[in-house]
Amino acid sequence: MKSEMHYATGRRKTSSARVYLTKGKGDITVNDRALDVYFGRTNCYNC
Repeated sequence: MKSEMHYATGRRKTSSARVYLTKGKGDITVNDRALDVYFGRTNCYNC
């Protein structure tokens, strides 16, 4: 089965962010860390 990946880049002023979306279990990782470990605060997850 072929894995499909979607890629996007967002930019604002001098910053940029890249996102890669693939089909999976629904886990969110940031720089190879879980979302709650990377950000640490739970009040902004669903903002």
